[in-house]
Amino acid sequence: MSLLDYTLATISTRQIIDRLNHLTALDETGALDKEDRLEIFALEQVLNNVDALSMEGIEEGVLLIRDEFFPDYTRELAKWCGDIPEDLDETRIIVDWEQTADIYLKDFHSVELAGARYWFQ
Repeated sequence: MSLLDYTLATISTRQIIDRLNHLTALDETGALDKEDRLEIFALEQVLNNVDALSMEGIEEGVLLIRDEFFPDYTRELAKWCGDIPEDLDETRIIVDWEQTADIYLKDFHSVELAGARYWFQ
């Protein structure tokens, strides 16, 4: 069964597509209830919104970052992009990751999924 854990820090659009394909296959057998059909509708909306706004195609796997994990994601992104050194000693230099995340969010779009906000590029 292709379950999707909506509590994870990140979800890929490929995972959403897999879940949607699984539910659609079940729908053809008549095995879905109202809640499953609502999930199909919500997943289709998310994919449509991400596809319209993302720099990447949804089939390539656009990463959705859950809102409460975005500051942690920002820390890794800042290192990966070279905005801060990989070996930054955070015991000696204090970085306000909440404020930094707010700055990074200017380059992201948001989408609602399962009652939570996710960010993507």
